[in-house]
Amino acid sequence: MRICTTGAFFGRSDCGYVLQLGVTATYGGVTVKNLGRGNFRGVGGDSGAPMYAKHTAYGLQVAGYSMCDSLYQGIRAAENKLNVDVLHASS
Repeated sequence: MRICTTGAFFGRSDCGYVLQLGVTATYGGVTVKNLGRGNFRGVGGDSGAPMYAKHTAYGLQVAGYSMCDSLYQGIRAAENKLNVDVLHASS
């Protein structure tokens, strides 16, 4: 699946493909489960950037292994952790 992000530090939007789901990673001293992994560009400082495709929110960028090997938290988990609700529109 194609997925895009717009990171503040990277300074522009970039799209790539979801490579893996259900990833467990440790970053910032915390282990996080059920992340998505994709080949979109992301750099340090882009954490929190939206992950989206075709006007649908898929999550928030959280970390990465390299510039084109990045991780994102799914939108439902982000909603729960941030104690917010993402507006759900009917098609």
